[in-house]
Amino acid sequence: RALTTIGINLWHTSTVGDNEERLEQALEQALERSDLVITTGGLGPTDDDLTKETIARMAGKPLVQHEESLQRLEAHFAG
Repeated sequence: RALTTIGINLWHTSTVGDNEERLEQALEQALERSDLVITTGGLGPTDDDLTKETIARMAGKPLVQHEESLQRLEAHFAG
């Protein structure tokens, strides 16, 4: 509903387990059929969530930790 209020129509949703090959296939399909792809990880911070690593690899970009954002998140969740 929140996406619709800002003019983004939701056409497809997918759930993919922690399998790099299946995640890559699902992302390739999503990119072929969509102008915008939104991803989330699993149900909490787990070591086996491959989402961000797979996306970074597919985009040919390194993962970089943004310290200012990390500090803001830590402060938010500490309160």
